[in-house]
Amino acid sequence: MRVRFAIVEATKLRPHERVDANLLLRLTEHIQEDGFLQRPLLVAEGYYVILDGHHRYHALLALGCTHVPVYFVDYTTDDITVTVWPESGLKGVTKQEVIARAGKTPFPPKTTRHLLMEPLPDKPVPLKELRPASLAVPPRTPSSEAVSAAATPREPPRAPRRSPPKRRATKGKRRGAAASRPRARTSAGRGGSRRPRSR
Repeated sequence: MRVRFAIVEATKLRPHERVDANLLLRLTEHIQEDGFLQRPLLVAEGYYVILDGHHRYHALLALGCTHVPVYFVDYTTDDITVTVWPESGLKGVTKQEVIARAGKTPFPPKTTRHLLMEPLPDKPVPLKELRPASLAVPPRTPSSEAVSAAATPREPPRAPRRSPPKRRATKGKRRGAAASRPRARTSAGRGGSRRPRSR
């Protein structure tokens, strides 16, 4: 199986799946604590389509990385096959569908599963080699905007229902109207029949 390692610009890569927000956040924190990416992404040679590693890709973006380590593979050979995860609800997908979906209408998170004839080794790459030189101090926490943008779209929260404002009594009410509304445990006004409260 022909494999080529490279570090490429993140903007050239084309995801074909969305990501899970909770899993992405945990992975981003884990990579940030390690200070390096353990395993390069699997990418189709010539198409720049991410075959495996969508969460790693978006985690690097959230951590301010502009470059990504990848393993390029020949997607047209039988050395790599594509199937689906059982929870995806699909019977199967083809390589042509994966290429067609990339960058346009991605699958839901964890839909496709790519299998290789030979396992690829880990190749740790420090995050400082993937960030621009101008970023002297790396971000301490992942960007929430970057995480939410990559995650599965959710229904926007509904605005809370507001109760109508309460009317406040004003001093300019007529004496007759005030007298018609008895008040419990209050002192009567001048000329009233109620006794003042004891203090």
